[in-house]
Amino acid sequence: MKVEIEELGDLKVRITVEVDADTFQDKKKTLARSYAPHVTMKGFRPGKAPLEMVMRQIGPALDGEVREDIIKTTFTDALDEKSLKPSVEPQVEIKDAGDDGSFSYSAEFECMPTIDPTDYLGVEVVDPTLPEIKDEDVEAGLERMQQAAATWEAKEADSVGHENDMAICRLVIKDPGTEEVIKEEDDRRLVVGMADYPVADMGRELLGMKAGEEKTIKGTFSEGPMAREDGEEAASREALVTVEVKELSAKKVPDIDEEFAKRYGGGVSLEEWRAKVRKQLETGRERSLKEIKEDAVVEAILEKNKLELGQATVDRLAKAAEDAAKARMLPTMSQEERDKIDLGLPREETEAQARRNLSRQVVLQAIADKEGVEVTEEDFDAKLEEMSTEMGIPVPKLKARLGGDEGEQMKTRMRLEKTLDMLVRYAVAKAEPDEEAGEGEAAKDGKDEKAPVEAKKDEGEIDSEA
Repeated sequence: MKVEIEELGDLKVRITVEVDADTFQDKKKTLARSYAPHVTMKGFRPGKAPLEMVMRQIGPALDGEVREDIIKTTFTDALDEKSLKPSVEPQVEIKDAGDDGSFSYSAEFECMPTIDPTDYLGVEVVDPTLPEIKDEDVEAGLERMQQAAATWEAKEADSVGHENDMAICRLVIKDPGTEEVIKEEDDRRLVVGMADYPVADMGRELLGMKAGEEKTIKGTFSEGPMAREDGEEAASREALVTVEVKELSAKKVPDIDEEFAKRYGGGVSLEEWRAKVRKQLETGRERSLKEIKEDAVVEAILEKNKLELGQATVDRLAKAAEDAAKARMLPTMSQEERDKIDLGLPREETEAQARRNLSRQVVLQAIADKEGVEVTEEDFDAKLEEMSTEMGIPVPKLKARLGGDEGEQMKTRMRLEKTLDMLVRYAVAKAEPDEEAGEGEAAKDGKDEKAPVEAKKDEGEIDSEA
């Protein structure tokens, strides 16, 4: 058996394998022996029929299975020999199949990028800043909860629509020239004064209307990308829209008082809820500061460690991200239906995000390998305890849920997080330059007035010059 591995450039690789007749026949006999006890043949007890008869009984399906098994084994061995990691599904082509079983195949694929990272400890980044949480931020948080707790109450029959009322309408959309019906909708909810569907300023047209009234207006109508079966965005067109208001509802917002706090704040007083909201906002602020600094550290490392990324890999990751977004937005829709929908996200944006995510993963993985970062069982158990407290699920149930691949994926994420924590700990934080300061204030003798201070190293930590 002959194996050739050819690098095609741009992280593309072709593996070519020639399988001789002896290798094929040996594998065929081995596979036939495993099936023999399960093959029923007249005149023979199970497993006692001659092997040649068993192979003839199974027929061409056995040859196909033998080829698949050989391809899988030889392909895996070639990947292991060269430490290759395909990042897309290999394109396999079988050729030169002989009557004796000999054949050859080629497999082309794109590989995950590899890197030997350098200069990753002690990178310089600007120390991020965010405004402190103020009383007005706390009140704004309470007001968001207040709006979320609002209910809709039907208005009296002779009431007119006011701004921010909800109108339940019947819509008939027609071509203004032929009066052919383009679309009909019943029980369509539109916000009075605000709605821009099905034509611009539709909400304004609803101001002052009563339940039972209707009017016809002319405007530019576009169904939008989610209304067409082919997923393409519909062209805008002039249309006549007849709207009938069937019901009007007013938004009832609860007062922010002790009753509101007791009902929606978990039975605490209003002041206790304010304190709770403040703590949540401060926790979110600290988390944002941490994430901003982490992103800055990774970006600084990537500047020093340029990565080559394969286009097919980026395309696959971008599509996976789009599919995940559709699944979150449209959970009840089938995959086939979701595939027809265009979310309107520019592909260059999803590709750019895919490139950032892949680059981040590859460089952190390489640094983790180089520095020997590992997730211990103690680390994993501590994480499970934390998740158990947050989710209210006993640790044994979490362990059962995270068995197999899901648990390994979680350990991989923890390993990258541990690596990132190390990189941030050793990063050199600089204050953001004061744009209003003059040169004399910002610098002295060609040096910063205040030299950046490196994070303190605990005993036993990795030396930044290692």
